[in-house]
Amino acid sequence: GRLDPGGRLLTVDGGVEIVTSTGYRVTTEAMTAALDRTRLESAGQVNAEGPLGTLQAGRLEIRQSEAAPGDYVLHFTGGVKLIYGPPS
Repeated sequence: GRLDPGGRLLTVDGGVEIVTSTGYRVTTEAMTAALDRTRLESAGQVNAEGPLGTLQAGRLEIRQSEAAPGDYVLHFTGGVKLIYGPPS
């Protein structure tokens, strides 16, 4: 990873994995995190899998919700493909 104290950014690469307490797993090659606020951005394609199915997208941004503090918004862009597989 690389730390940019002046820009307040942390960039990690070489394979990044985010695992949530609700059973979701998101992988991407690299991400940049803002250190002065809640914001993460992937450098490229992301893959996600979890209880409701799988998702592929060209990019992901995670930030804190302005409407509901404490909640987070995951914004997938760049050719999003969702395969919904609800529990039976």
